[in-house]
Amino acid sequence: MNTRLILSATTLAVVAIFIAFNTRTNHHVSFFFTPTPIPGSNNHLHTAEIIHLTGAVGPESLAFSPAGEGPYTGVADGRILKWQGDDLGWVDFAFTTSPRPAKTLSVSVEALSSRSNLSLSVTALRSPSKTSDPVVSVSVSVHPVDFDLRSSRLRSFCLVSQRVLSKDFGQEYFEVFRGSSLPSVWNECVQPFAPEMEHVCGRPLGLRFDKKTGDLYIADAYFGLQVVGPNGGLATQLVAEVEGQRLRFTNDMDIDEHQDVIYFTDTSTSFHRRQFMSSILSGDKTGRLMKYDKSSKEVTILLRGLAFANGVALSTDHSFVLVAETTTCKILRLWLHGPNAGNSDIFAELPGFPDNVRRNSKGEFWVALHSKKGLLADWVVSNTWVGKSLLKLPLSFKQLHYLLVGGKPHATAIKLSEKGEILEVLEDSEGKSLRFISEVEEKNGKLWIGSVMMPFIGFYNR
Repeated sequence: MNTRLILSATTLAVVAIFIAFNTRTNHHVSFFFTPTPIPGSNNHLHTAEIIHLTGAVGPESLAFSPAGEGPYTGVADGRILKWQGDDLGWVDFAFTTSPRPAKTLSVSVEALSSRSNLSLSVTALRSPSKTSDPVVSVSVSVHPVDFDLRSSRLRSFCLVSQRVLSKDFGQEYFEVFRGSSLPSVWNECVQPFAPEMEHVCGRPLGLRFDKKTGDLYIADAYFGLQVVGPNGGLATQLVAEVEGQRLRFTNDMDIDEHQDVIYFTDTSTSFHRRQFMSSILSGDKTGRLMKYDKSSKEVTILLRGLAFANGVALSTDHSFVLVAETTTCKILRLWLHGPNAGNSDIFAELPGFPDNVRRNSKGEFWVALHSKKGLLADWVVSNTWVGKSLLKLPLSFKQLHYLLVGGKPHATAIKLSEKGEILEVLEDSEGKSLRFISEVEEKNGKLWIGSVMMPFIGFYNR
């Protein structure tokens, strides 16, 4: 038998045993999982305050409007939410795709219980029978929406059937009646987390405002590069395919307002977002950094062969653009202007898996690490055959993820200089407040922190 196959089988058996046991109580095993401490790190992020989302998870990216409103964030069910302070909380601002589930009705509870005929601009109600509990047939537009059927104001009503009336999903038909629980036909897009529906509902990842126009640009994993106006609503698709192939994993972006171009990443041409673990473990190197010209509508591929192309950030003078290569734990730099224009190099090597990169007002860069990297994770991602073999084992996503993140959920944020030097490291090493962070946005002395997995955002006062 091939020596590598023997070694592979033996190694994988050992790994499977490691995963099967609780590494938190087995110090001999945890040694292989636990990441190496970062010199000079400050374990301060556990003091971060939390703002919970309402029925949503995965606020990957955060952005503030040119007027300072927000933050805005994209969540796992395809919506863009806007924070309006403690009194109003989170409100729907935009959607990356249509159709959206008509989970809302622009009528009041009193209107639903009425037997009289009503006519509204987007809603028509009628009472077709003489039942004691009136059944109301409703024809509604998917947009605009006013409030959620699941809210306390409508808890006595539920959706019991759904029938699409037109091919463009502009109208949908519902029967609403008095009840106590939501039926099984409720559209999956209203669930906070349903990975199997991401290609239908959308999954907004990177967000950036154009400071000149106030437009919000969106990198949606499945629907490509999009834009929505300052008033929100349904986003317009700008780039859905490149070189004749549909984008499978659009991830992040940054905007050069002077040149009217957008730099954005496509993580993989082989895997969708919900398959991100397969992309990492298989050693996939089909990621790209691209440029979209707003005027010509043309897309130019700047870098190919990236291992999980992720966060994007321009330098203050726009002489270079950074792109996070998650699998290799590196930040790459592509020179855009000057004597090195067109060349790329390694800007920083990191002790963990980088997600989004954001520049602060001083020209420094905050990098969010999804997790630090332990000895076992380092060995797995450094040897493609190991990762591919692991994917063939009957291991769950949770087990594979556990292997890479070192067993204990935690948060790490690293600030880099304009030259790629590590200036500061902030952690919540025990994951008491923050875990699996995806972005750090510095604004007015606060660090606003997103997470691709958690149902909240955090903010840390400097």
